[in-house]
Amino acid sequence: MIRLLYLLSTCLLISGGVNAQNLVSAAAITPDVDYENVWLSKIADGEEATSYVIWIKEGVGAHYHAEHAEHIYIIGGSGTMRLGEESFEVKAGDFVRVPKGTIHAVTVTSESPLQVLSIQTPQFLGEDRHWVGQEN
Repeated sequence: MIRLLYLLSTCLLISGGVNAQNLVSAAAITPDVDYENVWLSKIADGEEATSYVIWIKEGVGAHYHAEHAEHIYIIGGSGTMRLGEESFEVKAGDFVRVPKGTIHAVTVTSESPLQVLSIQTPQFLGEDRHWVGQEN
């Protein structure tokens, strides 16, 4: 919980300061439409970072970001995460730092979707996702 508060406060500070308008309960964000595998909601955006709450039913294939680091906090569910050449289990409360250029992927192992807070630094405009092997 302390890690989540740290991540959220960092995100809020990066996006221009802390006030009631910047407060977001990431754990309370849920999909508002039926989705096949991945659903995301942008919760903060600025020059320095873009933050999302992401729900994943099955997994996200191997990819990397050439110009972005990604910080992932697991809000709910569990999965097997690939980070570079390593694979390890992740669950609610875990934090994963993905350095830029590092191949990463996740396969959901829980019955419920994996719910994550993803913070991309610097601002993510949706163009720096490079699939490895088959596109997801």
